[in-house]
Amino acid sequence: MVKECHHGPDKQRRAKERRKQKPTPGDHNYSRKGKSRKKIQDSKKQSCPAMIRIRAIMKFPDFKIDSYNNKFLKRQISRKLKQAFANRDPIKKSMVYLLSYPSANDHKNHLTGEFAGFTQRVDPKLVTRIKELVAEGVRNVSEMKRHLLISVKNDICPDQDIPKTNRRFFPLDKDIKNHMDIAINSLRFSKDDQLNLETLVESWQESNSEDSFFLRTSYDTTSQGDSPSQDFLFVHQTAWQRRLLDLYGRDICIMDATYKTSKYALPLFFICVQTNVGHSICGSFVLSTESKNAIQEGLKKIKEWNPGWTPKYFITDYDEREIQAVEEVFQECTVYLCSFHREQSWTRWLKQLKHGVGSNQDEIIELMRRIANANSETNYEEAVVKLKENQHWQNNQKLQKWFDKQWLSVSHRWVKALRQNNFNIRMTTTNGLERKHQEFKRGYLSHYSEGSLCTMITTLVSNFLPDSYRSYITYNIQSLEFCKKYSTSVPTFLHNRPRMLVEHCIKRIPPEVQNIPVENIQEIGERAFDVHSVDSNNVYKVMITNTEPTCTCEDYARHHLPSSKIKTDAGLPINTSDHHRSPLTLKRKAGSLPLRKKYRKKNVNHSVHFAENDDVMIIDGTYDMPCRQEMSIDSVNTTMEQSMANDTITEQMAECQSKDRPATVEILWTIKPFDYLVSKIGSFKVTDTSISYLKSSLSDEVIDAYLHLLTETKKNKRLLAIDSSIATAIFQGISENFHGFMTQTKFSSYDMILAAVNENNSHWTLIVIHPGDKKLVYINPLGELKRTMQNIGVKWREFILGRVRRGVNELSEDGWKVETVKHTKQYDSNSCGVYVVKFAELVISDMPLMFSCRPDNLHQIRRGIGNQLLQATEPLFEYCRACSLHREARRNEDWIGCEKCDKFFHSGCVGVSNFTCAMCTSLDQHLVNLEPDLRKDPPKIWYLKCKRSSRG
Repeated sequence: MVKECHHGPDKQRRAKERRKQKPTPGDHNYSRKGKSRKKIQDSKKQSCPAMIRIRAIMKFPDFKIDSYNNKFLKRQISRKLKQAFANRDPIKKSMVYLLSYPSANDHKNHLTGEFAGFTQRVDPKLVTRIKELVAEGVRNVSEMKRHLLISVKNDICPDQDIPKTNRRFFPLDKDIKNHMDIAINSLRFSKDDQLNLETLVESWQESNSEDSFFLRTSYDTTSQGDSPSQDFLFVHQTAWQRRLLDLYGRDICIMDATYKTSKYALPLFFICVQTNVGHSICGSFVLSTESKNAIQEGLKKIKEWNPGWTPKYFITDYDEREIQAVEEVFQECTVYLCSFHREQSWTRWLKQLKHGVGSNQDEIIELMRRIANANSETNYEEAVVKLKENQHWQNNQKLQKWFDKQWLSVSHRWVKALRQNNFNIRMTTTNGLERKHQEFKRGYLSHYSEGSLCTMITTLVSNFLPDSYRSYITYNIQSLEFCKKYSTSVPTFLHNRPRMLVEHCIKRIPPEVQNIPVENIQEIGERAFDVHSVDSNNVYKVMITNTEPTCTCEDYARHHLPSSKIKTDAGLPINTSDHHRSPLTLKRKAGSLPLRKKYRKKNVNHSVHFAENDDVMIIDGTYDMPCRQEMSIDSVNTTMEQSMANDTITEQMAECQSKDRPATVEILWTIKPFDYLVSKIGSFKVTDTSISYLKSSLSDEVIDAYLHLLTETKKNKRLLAIDSSIATAIFQGISENFHGFMTQTKFSSYDMILAAVNENNSHWTLIVIHPGDKKLVYINPLGELKRTMQNIGVKWREFILGRVRRGVNELSEDGWKVETVKHTKQYDSNSCGVYVVKFAELVISDMPLMFSCRPDNLHQIRRGIGNQLLQATEPLFEYCRACSLHREARRNEDWIGCEKCDKFFHSGCVGVSNFTCAMCTSLDQHLVNLEPDLRKDPPKIWYLKCKRSSRG
């Protein structure tokens, strides 16, 4: 065995030389975008002759010979040894290793000594340690570095003084970051964030059968017809959360959303209750859009898991969508506004200079607070009158309109006097839940920088919620006298009660007496008493009921906790700590979405392909979903997203006319086609007629343009898409005049070639050519026939032979084989083009050719194809939309534009100098016809917001 120096001979030298000899197109190859990076120092191999030689010798003492030069004895002993091995006899043996180490002088052509450590690779033990720590949740390079230093010092090289220049044991930050990224990717089940989440949810459901999970990815439809749209929805509730919701959630619940928990614009909603030891989260759901219907879906799912959950009140922010969603799901529930956010909203509005309040803010806001804190309807009306009599109010129309319309119109939600009497006003804000939000984001999510959806939900399910429940149990256990003995100053009836309740009651016990004398209590009815105060002449009425005690004192009205009067009566039904009902073992087994608005861009390059499921577009890279990281305009490897537009058709049509924005598929499907140019992808031009026909069939120009778009996606593969007319001519045996044997194309320079073939002028199929393997993969959506595959092989060999006869000798005609692969079958009569496009996307992504073929999913693919072609188009300002020719093709004609949109035409193509194009005219007509109906029920339109890199 020989171990060479890592600066030894370069065994890949010939392969590198062959790569360098390959011609690069163009005179300025350095300016091509998407080109692989150029390595200035491409190898550390320096042909060093130093090496370690190891020889292993096995000795058999029982088969020793005296004369080593006697060949006869050697053969005789050899036969005996082989026979002993054959008979499996016990044989004595010993191993001897001979090692030859090079000296420092044997190393040539490279650094030796202390600085040579910079060229070493990271020790495999450290790489393994990085993987272990990443799995435990370490995501910070500095933290990882501290762990590695401890491992080197205590485990790998104890009691050794290793110089810091040794990169093997003291890796650079860049090395640590790279290995952490590799470890993070290895923990994922899939590159697609949503597919990865699906796998995680399945594992959680198996390991936590009592917990409830619901996941609907944005590319998965769970129902048909008029069901909710395909928005992303994740709902989660544990068994202990259901128990706490049943115990504490029948009175008041809090709901609020938090944002920026991942790189996607996904609000995370928490449902929270106040327990005996503080606030506790009892349910959570993640939405793709913060709409009323989406919030309703999350609430209905939690209500489905908790059939007996009927809260009396909810506290939310001033958000009409949340309020309407809650009150429609819970018909008898009343929603009140958070007092803190109400005050915050007032302050922010009054501070704005454009509202004209100026230095009178304090005076106005004080009058508003009097309205909010009014104890009776009379006081409320007086406070409103006092505000409206104020001179600043009367002189400010904006203030009057804002406060009347936005606040007084919903005064029953925030005025104290207008709330129901049994509303527990000791909880009037969502601040407790806000603290939970901050704890989750700063204490848990801040350790993770990748911002993926799976990371956020995994942290929520596996870390944050179990820790929250552990705190709940801890606080309850700590209140028991078995944990710590109570002070003698605490009455016995307060023992084993929550600390919050004990502190509340201690503050209200009169200092002079520990108990109210019996003579101060007078029974006036069944479980009704008059209690005379020991430190005043006041008399309070106390009712001890089976549900909740009541008292007429102001302290009880404010806090809804026992006052000194209620504590005098026995049988007080207070919720004690329920730790005995809680399992103490909290161990858990580890297991397209809209981008946040500030990171959206209108431009994207042509790099697109579909994920295995249909409705989410992904691209090649670390993240297949839209990345929160802001991309530069010049970047080629940008990301596509299939976003859900909130515009109505009316707004889209109007915006399509007034801005430089391509029409969406929905618009072109709505109006009559005029054979106008709407997209140009490479040399392929797509008209609105082809987009209109996309609803039922795919034309050759759509397929050619889209396959060309796909070939620009995979930058790590060399791809070629043959025009469908040429491919059909090749494999259908049409005259060579159609293809000319493609003598200018070098097939061997491509890893994969895509060819869409129109068989019998009525059916699309896909042929994938692998020149390196001399293999053709034939994929027919309806299924493959053996004779067809044989005919394809014959036609291809004839085509290659024709190239050879014309001097193109890169590939020979022999050795080619035709195969097929397992794939989804077509079940209708008009979707073969959709299947071919989908198969092409999956093939170049090395994914199984399986996808959902339900009609609604096929419809989404058609829509996605059209929108990608429209959004990824090259600029069309220099092309006549009527004839599709360049402006310079007819120089003798004027270049005129539509008065309503950005389309330009040759004057000879339209015949007038001032005009409105036919598409805008049709849009105007549809605006008139659609607007009355859309005002009543505006539909949600789905379209792709694409990003395209400028190519300079």
